[in-house]
Amino acid sequence: MLIGYVRVSKSDGTQTLAPQRDVLLAAGVAPDRIYEDLEIARPQAEAKLAELQERAALAREAQQEKMQEQKERDQARARNLGRGRENEGRDNER
Repeated sequence: MLIGYVRVSKSDGTQTLAPQRDVLLAAGVAPDRIYEDLEIARPQAEAKLAELQERAALAREAQQEKMQEQKERDQARARNLGRGRENEGRDNER
């Protein structure tokens, strides 16, 4: 999931968000994932960026946990398949 952030430092009409927004949309960022700020002070921008980075880290962590769980399930299936084949071989020997 892509997240975008657009900002202008003047709200007097001499700057607009549209060009930045267009670039993000063209890059595949969903409109509802583009965060906009007008005339925002630097500390506020940094706080928003930190929040987005934290969310991204949480999303990565959740994805890694899901991947690890899937890996463990796949390994368990492989072990079970191996046991089934061992049992088939023993049955054929009898």
